[in-house]
Amino acid sequence: MATTIEYKNEFGNEVTQNQLPLLKDYTKIEKIDDSLKSEELYVDGIISRVDYQKSQNETISEILSKYAPETAVHITTHFENFGIYKMGYIESYMNNNILSKSRFLKNGENKIILSQDIDKITNTPIPNTIKKYFSFTEDEYYLFDYKDDGTLREMNSTRGINYGVWRSSDLNNLNGFSWSEVGNYYQTSQPVIPENLKKIIQQINYI
Repeated sequence: MATTIEYKNEFGNEVTQNQLPLLKDYTKIEKIDDSLKSEELYVDGIISRVDYQKSQNETISEILSKYAPETAVHITTHFENFGIYKMGYIESYMNNNILSKSRFLKNGENKIILSQDIDKITNTPIPNTIKKYFSFTEDEYYLFDYKDDGTLREMNSTRGINYGVWRSSDLNNLNGFSWSEVGNYYQTSQPVIPENLKKIIQQINYI
């Protein structure tokens, strides 16, 4: 296995290891065979956050032992595949205590289209915490938030043409927004996995 290390400054531009002493804030990215293993965020030269991809032969305690207790460590523990979609599960820790659990769904373009909190005790998804994402670029996207009954509450747009937070009643007349472009998947919190995999959804008892 080939391991590579990359460094990026706070603006996302790649820098060399020799430039790090001149920087306060940067990210260290480790890849194994071109697959992301970890991202370490440094603030004022001190590591403050880690996003870590756990392998099958690693334990949570082994991963946490690599970092100072006050570091926020977010561990993707495993993935489940549903056709072109991939569900990842995250456990977040600080001071060796679990803070939260969540899951996210990626589409065939490796873009996150859904996130949801998971109950730490029962290990079941919390229904009213679903958020869905429709991305144009890394920085321009729509974030959809839902009411307890699953209907749309509002959309947060980071897109220049319609930047802002919009109520569901605003969307039909919103400049640059079209449900035909976004799709019916985003109008309600359900389904979790898009309808083209409905048969798979019916087989999963935790959704």
